[in-house]
Amino acid sequence: METILIIEDDPDIQVLLKTYLRKANYQVSFAPTLALGVERMTQLSPALVLLDIHLPDGNGLDLLPQLAADSTPVVMLTAESSSLEQAFALGAVDYLQKPVVKGELLARVNRIIANRRLHQEQDKLLLELQADLALATQVQQLSLPHITSPDAPLAVEWIYRPLTTISGDLLAVSAPTEHSRYFCLGDVSGHGMAAALVMMALRSAFDSLVKMAPRAPWEMMRDLSERMKNLLDRHYITLVIGHLDLESGYLQICNAGHPPVLLRRAGQILTLQGKTGMPMGIQAPEQLGPEYDFHTPLMPGDELLLCSDGLFEMGQYKTKQGFEALQTCFANCQSPSLSDTAQQLVSGLQAEQLPSDDLSLLILKLQTLTFKVKTAVNAEAMEMAGEDLKLWLLQIKCNQRKIEQMSLIWLEYSNNVLIHSQASQLELEARFDPTGLTLVFRDNGQAWAVDSDLGLPDPLAESGRGLWLIQQLSQGFQLTRKNNLNHLELTCTQLTQMETFTDV
Repeated sequence: METILIIEDDPDIQVLLKTYLRKANYQVSFAPTLALGVERMTQLSPALVLLDIHLPDGNGLDLLPQLAADSTPVVMLTAESSSLEQAFALGAVDYLQKPVVKGELLARVNRIIANRRLHQEQDKLLLELQADLALATQVQQLSLPHITSPDAPLAVEWIYRPLTTISGDLLAVSAPTEHSRYFCLGDVSGHGMAAALVMMALRSAFDSLVKMAPRAPWEMMRDLSERMKNLLDRHYITLVIGHLDLESGYLQICNAGHPPVLLRRAGQILTLQGKTGMPMGIQAPEQLGPEYDFHTPLMPGDELLLCSDGLFEMGQYKTKQGFEALQTCFANCQSPSLSDTAQQLVSGLQAEQLPSDDLSLLILKLQTLTFKVKTAVNAEAMEMAGEDLKLWLLQIKCNQRKIEQMSLIWLEYSNNVLIHSQASQLELEARFDPTGLTLVFRDNGQAWAVDSDLGLPDPLAESGRGLWLIQQLSQGFQLTRKNNLNHLELTCTQLTQMETFTDV
């Protein structure tokens, strides 16, 4: 039951108003002066104030600013209309002419109280909605990719800026295995909660498919389209899905109506664009096939840029001009830091313009290709491991001379292990980065026999394990023994002759 405070010094009017309002199921309190009215306001927090203008200790108009600041509706009680314009300017919502008529009083009071109840309910719903949006924002933030450490094989950096509290853009990078990375960037049409819910459904479906058997990006796109089709009556999705093999550097991309992926290599920019499909929700899933996948090898140091059109489609830029500006800006970014590059792209393209769309960008930098193999110490198994190493060197476009050198190193090492070491297991790890190739061998056999200058090989010295030939074939050489394992690390710079940039 709402409380109505009447600030009025006339006892007859007090009795009349009290009678009318209590019969209408309102609680009523009186204050005959401004001072007592202020005190009762603090005590009662009334739903409505009926305020006389002429009071013993001042003018009721002087109280209006305070009541307006508290959002308390005020109805003026007056026998004259000369002060009404000022009253309304100070925050009064209505007035009653003295002598007060019962029907007019209740009609005005009931309307104001009903509006107050409606506003309170709306405020409650707004607070609930704001809480829901805050939770949705937290959920979306949790779904964003992890920023990788500087020495990760694939460095990841992103910027994600919803136009409102939540976004219909999707950013995802998933690692189903040590050497496999799936990634995607998508844009659900529209804004707000509906687009965000569709995006979260898409993310859930993407994560589910990544955990299943390996599949090409076009197959991922087809299966996602099939799963999402019942949610896309009022929306469509532009989407890029990619897969990168961190052993070979082999990249596959499928694009459904999204801005093309950009590749930066040695300061040059290339658009990676094969056959582009229509946005998801427009093209039928069964129309997708292997021809929609784009293939290219990557080498360490290469950077990929994926973005939503909110990055470059604003202000002075239209779609074509904006994408050309994006290419120029990406080529001109000089910082080795991916975080700095991402910030420079946003600041360079958007300048002082206010955003008009969700903005998302994803930068992936291939830093290292890695090959690992464990083998038993027997001639057949070690020969197979050597063939696997040779195949990997071919995949990363190593030139033939270096392949022969690496194969000879492996042959020398494995034969030495087989003949002299009494080892039971041999491990090989090969890492290729912008500085060259590193080979690491580990075995659990006897320690190497090492002269101070590595001299000429002496097959009879201690365990009979010589290092001279291996040393001559490598440019960096480090031998240690840790945890009862021999650990030999070799480096070879200027290793590869990758195919020319225009062949990508």
